[in-house]
Amino acid sequence: MSEYDLDSERLELSVSPRNFSLASVELVLRRRSHLRAASAFAQTLVVLVAAVATFLFDLDDFSDRVLVCVVLLLVVTGIGSSVQAVRERAVNR
Repeated sequence: MSEYDLDSERLELSVSPRNFSLASVELVLRRRSHLRAASAFAQTLVVLVAAVATFLFDLDDFSDRVLVCVVLLLVVTGIGSSVQAVRERAVNR
């Protein structure tokens, strides 16, 4: 439920003539789409920028390409862990 916010709630209570009660609950939830967008689009943008940057290196310069890939993995992992931390804070509030 960490991906949803409670937008509104409504409770209706009624008593019937035959001596039983009825409760009707309506919950309206709003989805938090910004968390998914932040994790998906930010990671995709970082991968795209790094892929374009590798075209600027010499074809024979293998060590620079490997270095870019390793840094890219670290950055994508950092973005994923920060989005996960935001989700956990949203659950605990």
